[in-house]
Amino acid sequence: MTLFPQKITMLLGLVFAFFLFACGGDNGTGGGHHIESSSSSVEVNDPGSSSEIISSSSSVEDVGSSSLLENSSSSTETTSSSSSITDNSSSSAAESSSSVTAESSSSGEEVSSSSVTEESSSSNMGSSSSSIASSGTFTDTRDAKVYKYVKIGDQIWMAENLNYETPGGSWCNEEDNSNCDLYGRLYEWVAAMRFDSSCNDSKCLSQIQAKHRGVCPEDWHLPSREEWNALVNFVGDSAGVKLKSTSGWDSSFDGNGTDDYGFNALPGGARRYSDNSFENKARWGNWWAATEDNSFSRAGYQTMGDTNVNVDGASIDKNSGFSVRCIKN
Repeated sequence: MTLFPQKITMLLGLVFAFFLFACGGDNGTGGGHHIESSSSSVEVNDPGSSSEIISSSSSVEDVGSSSLLENSSSSTETTSSSSSITDNSSSSAAESSSSVTAESSSSGEEVSSSSVTEESSSSNMGSSSSSIASSGTFTDTRDAKVYKYVKIGDQIWMAENLNYETPGGSWCNEEDNSNCDLYGRLYEWVAAMRFDSSCNDSKCLSQIQAKHRGVCPEDWHLPSREEWNALVNFVGDSAGVKLKSTSGWDSSFDGNGTDDYGFNALPGGARRYSDNSFENKARWGNWWAATEDNSFSRAGYQTMGDTNVNVDGASIDKNSGFSVRCIKN
């Protein structure tokens, strides 16, 4: 009789232990299964994952409160882990997207910048190798003659020779008015400078002003040698060809230029000081400078020839008759 209760007690203990073991194994397996399922569903962002987790919790709930707590904990940890993975994935995607966007943006900016630089470079090349920054016309109020002008570099020049008749010291080549219409008038240096005729044989350096107007229209002046040199340096090599007009020069010498800058240099020729004869119409262009030479009887001028590609500076007797080009103040 004494052994019977002991056996009963041992038997009940074994049954209870087996029961606990069986319940614990089912919980672990079932919970693991549902947790894995919920984890999997979270990773793929399946809308059904939420219901599966609830379902898993419900199934565990039937087993017992302690199992529910354990399962709930496991489920939470796994879901958290799964969320972490999803967040990392999102973060990577966002990072990757940012990176691509940034690179794309950077690349776009670089291309845009290059494009602008090329256009600017192309535009600069165009303006330096050809044409005109700005041009137009103005009226000499003294006689109502209209003249063309052109901007070259920082200078504004008349784009034709002056044709203003002075009381003395100016002529049309060959005394033909049509030559004045085409080539402008020829002036002695003193007439161009508006000096007294005594300056032909004496030094008048002290009378030369900065931006010396002389015979030029109001707000214009006779260019100095330095201003002529600035023009030639801006135009560069073969300045004589680039500044000469495309017509009006002796075609037998192929004397016409390309007139790249609209300066339209015309060959008005000259009046010789020695015998007062005219020469070199259509073959040579000569323009006075507001510069007196060291010799009291000579003044500076610039010249272009029909066969000469350059613009040369020299000095000559003040009694010579040359053309005038004015430059804007």
